[in-house]
Amino acid sequence: MAPNLLTLLVLVTGAVATVSDQVIANYCSGPKYITLNLNATGINGPFILPSGQAYVYNITGTGNSATIANEAANVGGEVPRLDLGTSTDNAILYWAVNNLTGDPFAGSSFNITSSGITPNVCQSAIGYDKQVHACTDNGVTLTLNMCSTNVQ
Repeated sequence: MAPNLLTLLVLVTGAVATVSDQVIANYCSGPKYITLNLNATGINGPFILPSGQAYVYNITGTGNSATIANEAANVGGEVPRLDLGTSTDNAILYWAVNNLTGDPFAGSSFNITSSGITPNVCQSAIGYDKQVHACTDNGVTLTLNMCSTNVQ
C-alpha cells in the first residue's frame, strides 16, 4: 500500500538534506497520469497517481520534466497536459510550468509552492505563469498541488 499524502509530506519536510525534491500532490477527486523524464533515469511512466496521494523524487541534473495528464499518454502525446520542468546547475535550481498542448486543469486549479531554509524560498505560482524561477539549490522542496488553492 502506498503511503498517504500526509506521510510523504512529513518525510520530505522532516529530512535534513541539501538535495532538492519535487512533490506531486494529487488533491483532485480522480486520478492523474504522470510521465517523468528525468536526467538520471530516463522516461518513466505513464503511471497513475490516485486521488489523495503524492509522488516524491529528487531533482538532479538538467532537463527534467514531469508531465501531468487526465489520461495515459507518452511525453510526445498531444493530449492536454501540464509540463513542469526542473534543472539544477552550478548550485542553482530552475523551474518553470507550461501547458503547450492544452490545459488538463480546465475548471480546476493548481499551484506550485516551494519551501526550504525559508518559506517560498524558490517562489511560487498559481496556474501557468510561464516564467523561469531560480534559487539556490539547497534542500528545496518544490510542490505541485493539483486541484488545490493552498499557497504557502
